[in-house]
Amino acid sequence: MEYYKINYYDQFKCLADKCPETCCAGWQIVIDEESLDKYKAIGGSLLEGIDLEQECFYQDREGRCAFLRKDNLCEIYKECGASYLCDTCRMYPRHVEEFEGERELTISISCPEGIRLLLAQEKPLFFTHTRDEETEFFEEFDTVLYRFLKETRKELLRLIYDSEISYSELRGQLLGAGEILQSYTDEEDLEEVEAANLWQKRSLTSDFAGDYRREVRGGWKLMKVHCEFRDPGFVQMADQSLAAPERKETKKLPEFDFYFRQLLAYFILSYYTGAAYSANPLAIVKMALFNVELIRSLWQANLECEQPEEARELLENISSSYSRELEHSWENMNALEDLVVEELYLKG
Repeated sequence: MEYYKINYYDQFKCLADKCPETCCAGWQIVIDEESLDKYKAIGGSLLEGIDLEQECFYQDREGRCAFLRKDNLCEIYKECGASYLCDTCRMYPRHVEEFEGERELTISISCPEGIRLLLAQEKPLFFTHTRDEETEFFEEFDTVLYRFLKETRKELLRLIYDSEISYSELRGQLLGAGEILQSYTDEEDLEEVEAANLWQKRSLTSDFAGDYRREVRGGWKLMKVHCEFRDPGFVQMADQSLAAPERKETKKLPEFDFYFRQLLAYFILSYYTGAAYSANPLAIVKMALFNVELIRSLWQANLECEQPEEARELLENISSSYSRELEHSWENMNALEDLVVEELYLKG
């Protein structure tokens, strides 16, 4: 088994009761079968906090887990130890993408410490590599497409981190790259394709020549129709922010250009190779771009001063809040993927 971990993966450490946004409230926490068997063996008052039919923890009226204490620490962890945490609680915010013989691991930016770690990286993101002796086989897994995606992801990251092109230019070139990748996926014998030469053979000019902010507004309206949101406060903030007049580009915060590139790289690293199952790399590129453009639009609309520390804190909060609405709901992720295929970044 090959393991690929985002470069700061092992730096993550839960903030526990010091976290400004507990992960033990606001969403259903599903319990895996092995952990549920442990809880049943203990029995007693422990089972009073568990919905055995739905296989999840009960929540109070504020959406807090039945075992989340007032000091924001976990009662199960305190009384039984880390080995009794269910898979969801043990793994979060670690995100795993599974492929035949390989695993890709990232840290979700829905976690305040996760987004802090991401934006603290001063150099381009990359994966570290380890392996063990475990083996497995996936039926009907398209190994050729997966290898093509892994190689072309390197080219996408080179494009994202190309300091010779502005962020504004990057958007169009990234879409153009996605369109090229989709055409190869649809039409070519991928075993014969050299990923490093793709951009030389075709122009990176995208078919899309429209207004990115208009796409963000339209996409957000569609998300409200097709997605379910956990936090009405975030929805209200996004509505107000996107309805407000567009602010001028910030001039005193050039380092934020790199932060938005890091966010693009995060979404590409986390989800691009998942196109091995959908055969639609353009959809993942579009989704990454839309996510970052939405985050960027909300950040600009709510930026009241250009002090770097305050501006970065605002970016962290918006990124984390949006990720909580999107990345932990497969229904929302699938809905957005459908939207970017059918509705967004079409020919201008």
